[in-house]
Parts: sequence; C-alpha cells; structure tokens
Amino acid sequence: MAVVAARGGAQAVLMWLALVNWFNARRAADPPPRWVVEHEGVVIAELDDPRFEDMFWTSYLVVPKPNPWFEAEVILTGPFWDRFPEFRFVNANSGNNSPYAFPAAFHSRAGPLRNGRLHLRGMYAV
Repeated sequence: MAVVAARGGAQAVLMWLALVNWFNARRAADPPPRWVVEHEGVVIAELDDPRFEDMFWTSYLVVPKPNPWFEAEVILTGPFWDRFPEFRFVNANSGNNSPYAFPAAFHSRAGPLRNGRLHLRGMYAV
C-alpha cells in the first residue's frame, strides 16, 4: 500500500514538473500579454515577467509608474493590494480589462506581494 501511495506522489510531482516546463516553453515561444494596473484611468504600475506559481496562480513583477496618487514605495507593500477592487488590470496590447482578477490576499497568509511579485488569479482579458 505504501509503495502505491509513494508511486502516486511521484507521478503527481512529475505531472506538476511537466506542467511547469510546458508553461515556460509556451512563454518562451509566445511572449505573454503585457498587463498594467490602472486607477481612475491612469497607469499606476506595470506587471512584468509572469511566472506560473501554482494551479491557477501566476505571479508578476510589480513595476510602479509615476502617478498622482501613490508613491512607488506604497505600491510595493502588501496592504496596498487589499484595495484591489479600486484598480483595473488591463491588457496593454488589446486594452481589454480582466474583471475577474484578484490578488492572493484573501487566500494566503503570506499576502499578495512576495519578493516584489504580485500573486494573481483570473488574469483573463475579456
């Protein structure tokens, strides 16, 4: 019984690694869409360098942009992203927004921002 359980765990790990490799290969072949964060129609940050983190979760490097509302240091703090309903996540290539996107703040004790990377789910432009 333990051998079967160990084998199943190993298969799960191999499947996860295959998924990560597929994602990275796809990203290298087809550059990902460029995302920006808007507040009242003004870009306050760019989301760069997407990385697959876990099922449905992708992290993005946050690059603050000069804007009239928020200092860069504030944008790079975890509590700032608790205000996410005020923001729009917009695909800079198409101009379409992602109304279903949300940060990991409500689903992780670590918070949405880790090592300068924002963990998001639902980044699909409609």
